[in-house]
Amino acid sequence: MRRKLTGCAVVFLLILLIPCVITLLIGHEAALPVSGAGEDIVGLVRLEGDGRRIDLQEYLIGVTAAQLSGDYSIEAIKAQMILNRTYYYRVLGDRSNLSGAELELTYLSEAERTAAWAAEGCEGAEENFLRAAVETDGLVMTCRRELAVAMYHRASSGVTRSLAEDYPYLHSVDSRYDLQMENYLTVAEYSTAVLKSKLESLCGAELTENGLQTGLQILEKDEAGYVETLLVGTEVHQGDAFAECLGLPSSAFSFQWLDSGRLQITCRGVGHGYGMSQYGANCMAMNGKTATEILKYYFQNVAVETWNRDE
Repeated sequence: MRRKLTGCAVVFLLILLIPCVITLLIGHEAALPVSGAGEDIVGLVRLEGDGRRIDLQEYLIGVTAAQLSGDYSIEAIKAQMILNRTYYYRVLGDRSNLSGAELELTYLSEAERTAAWAAEGCEGAEENFLRAAVETDGLVMTCRRELAVAMYHRASSGVTRSLAEDYPYLHSVDSRYDLQMENYLTVAEYSTAVLKSKLESLCGAELTENGLQTGLQILEKDEAGYVETLLVGTEVHQGDAFAECLGLPSSAFSFQWLDSGRLQITCRGVGHGYGMSQYGANCMAMNGKTATEILKYYFQNVAVETWNRDE
């Protein structure tokens, strides 16, 4: 009788311990080395530096926290998180997992984002970002049953940009909320000497100060007001490349030569202007729009759905 009772007690203890063992195993999975058991689990991201592999949901929280301030509305956070998940699966392709280096996105650890949110005075940010991850779990943005190119920027010129016909979901839309953003309009001045120095990496031919003053002109703008091509000296360059070379916040710029001989450049918006405006998305969220409504406004002919790459 005693043996039977002892056996029952052992079985009872094993039943109690099984969940604990499973929990420990799952907890250790996040810290598995780069190679070894678990490599075939879809949805892990390998961090740079210590080589840890973390769950995709945790990674998306850290990435989105680096892209948006903690005071963003939850529906805007969810929209950004869906775009990030879409991007992840596009890069992942047929593989099981990948490294953070391949994604080329800034990731904030739990400690880093907690410190950032505390500095911003955003007490509810942790709950909102976690909730956004849970409520968008598995959701991506597709067009014609294929993953869309999930483009976004801080704020447009007031109108977003269209892309080539290969991207039927990237059409120009009104985003006038962006005009309300602090630092929406920026003005910078350059001497010809500084301008020449900065543009030398862009131009193949040698630049002269006189050549800049007579050979700097905008040739073409798109419907959203972004410079597509311009003449620099004797060469034609893309507006985005010119803006990047000078460190301008966007390629929606205009310029004029001042009586002082300096070039004044005025920019509107921040970023390339394609896809979703983060500032505009937040304004829409504060006015009651859902993440899906926001995405379907900034992207045409898209669906927000759970992704199953095996279908």
